[in-house]
Amino acid sequence: MADLGTALWAGIVLGYAVTAVAVGGLCLYVAEEKGRSAWSWFFLGLLLGIFALIAIAGTPARATKADRA
Repeated sequence: MADLGTALWAGIVLGYAVTAVAVGGLCLYVAEEKGRSAWSWFFLGLLLGIFALIAIAGTPARATKADRA
């Protein structure tokens, strides 16, 4: 049976992984809505966490061809 320390670290790592994927998913969604590269922002969200989410939230949406006409 695993000792308490090992179980604690496994829980911390699992919690971080779940949080990273969730923040990456939020970055992906926001980037898609703003017309940005969704998968690039997903991976930035995995690596940088909440900082990437703040960055994409503050980034202006790209103008589409219909907006420019």
